[in-house]
Amino acid sequence: MSSAVAHAHPSAASQDDERPTAPPIPAREVWRLIGPWLGYVFLAFVAVLGLFTASGASDNATYVVGMLTFAIAVAVIAIRAKRQLDGAEIGFLLPISVAGPDTLLVTIAILGVLGLVGGALAATVGGTLYGIGLALFVVCAALIFIEIKRYFDRIDRAP
Repeated sequence: MSSAVAHAHPSAASQDDERPTAPPIPAREVWRLIGPWLGYVFLAFVAVLGLFTASGASDNATYVVGMLTFAIAVAVIAIRAKRQLDGAEIGFLLPISVAGPDTLLVTIAILGVLGLVGGALAATVGGTLYGIGLALFVVCAALIFIEIKRYFDRIDRAP
């Protein structure tokens, strides 16, 4: 009888061996899922770094910069969480996008001034603020180039 059952359902055994495979997930979809969480990890790291800077401060200016870094990182985390809970796509960090050439120039001017302040801070104050000033300069320069790239990418995509 058992041999009759085995012969009656030969396709059942072969179906167990053939498991369906899931289609591959595109890289853009993976980034859309992982990017926001990487942004939270990055901002949490910046907040902790601000607290370490404030705790090891030897002067008042370094303490204030560390606490401001912590406060700004926590505020950005709260804004991102609210936007994400409202259903908006948030990406890696807060979306900063320029709509036209006027706003691009204003953005470049503001980031340029902040970068120069960071460079002057690094050159004149020294100590812990030297690294903070250099970091501000490098981040502002990188953001300027990123915004220029985004602006021209948007122009290229326009019909």
